[in-house]
Amino acid sequence: MLLVQPLRIAGEKVQFEHEFDRINGPVQRINISDDKSRRIVILDRRNVAVDTSAEIRRGVGHIVPILVEGTADRAGSVKDGVGKIADAEDLSLAPLAERIAGRDSPLWLPACDLISAEDGRTLILDESFEPYFSELQSLEIAAMTGEAVAGDLAACRAEARRRFVAAVLEFTPEEAEAVRWFVGQIREVCREQYGLLADTPWRFLKVRGDLCAGFPHTRATYIVTSERFLSRIVAARQETREKALSTVGRTFIHEQIHVLERQLPARFANLAETVMGFRRGQVTANAWLTERQMGNPDALDLGWLLPVKSADGTERVVWPRTLLKSDRPVPRMGADFWPVAVDVERQGDGWQVVEADGEPRLHPLAEFREPLEAMLAPPGIDHPNEVAAYVFERVFVEDCVPAANRTADPRLARYRAWFREYLR
Repeated sequence: MLLVQPLRIAGEKVQFEHEFDRINGPVQRINISDDKSRRIVILDRRNVAVDTSAEIRRGVGHIVPILVEGTADRAGSVKDGVGKIADAEDLSLAPLAERIAGRDSPLWLPACDLISAEDGRTLILDESFEPYFSELQSLEIAAMTGEAVAGDLAACRAEARRRFVAAVLEFTPEEAEAVRWFVGQIREVCREQYGLLADTPWRFLKVRGDLCAGFPHTRATYIVTSERFLSRIVAARQETREKALSTVGRTFIHEQIHVLERQLPARFANLAETVMGFRRGQVTANAWLTERQMGNPDALDLGWLLPVKSADGTERVVWPRTLLKSDRPVPRMGADFWPVAVDVERQGDGWQVVEADGEPRLHPLAEFREPLEAMLAPPGIDHPNEVAAYVFERVFVEDCVPAANRTADPRLARYRAWFREYLR
């Protein structure tokens, strides 16, 4: 059984609609005929016979899109935007895999891809998944780059692009070896229970240690690693396997979850709603909040609300946000983060910010400790993407890193059940 991905055709360009639509950059601009029956087939390692040749298995060791004709009328029910072809005898997996098995194929991605500085300077500006630079504000640009910006917003955003490009670096041989070692170890221990996470290509881009205060984060399908964090990776390479995976390895896992969240938004929305208790809702933009925003590149979708109980037992809804609280021209990353809950109310089909004296009515996020602790959110975490990543770190250590005297946390059971169903 093969997985298929619907296409929408616009002229000669392929427009992708659902998940795994941009996992391979070169696929985005393939010229094809105006045949709307074409689909994307996602090759899944778990569908390959164990006696298939090693060369072919390498080609299907990851989730990779391939254009296939004539499957539109045979697609089954759709789950998470991904359909299934039940009668695909004419779509033999092995020949398709051979097309991507070689390193010269534009559709092939290695298990661990360390992006060169030359490619990274172009890739870091890509906004095909979601707007990033085009929505940055002056205060957050200063915080991320460590230097104030001047001029109108367009000039500030252009300066942000320049600073990010200038921060891209080449991996050293020692760094490359350590990163590949961690990825190899994680893929090995995760494959049986969390094969989707293990087999999604791991991609890394290196930047200077002062960009975003050296915090690891993700953009598109790659993990941004700083000089600062790479030094920790190299040092941890000398530790025991158990200790390395239980410490630095958790950050690898955390960031790869963010990569998957970007590729599988509907799937992780299900986690946010059914396990965590978040609620979907679009809030009308508020200029006061926008000016002070601190965007999280791992959680740019702000359409998540938190239902909470009032003192009288009635339900109210708040909008978790992270703002910058500093009046300095260059706020400090982390130290000047201000996690708040914004009161919102219904406005037609959406929501609007409740104001008091011309400003949004805010509460410290910590006031809503009970629902956040119930979903196992660490202090200050305001977004389901981050909750999922932090919780999966803990599940990963319990399930995949053997250690003497380690006991299971029963509170992780509902998350573990979800992860094992959707990331296997």
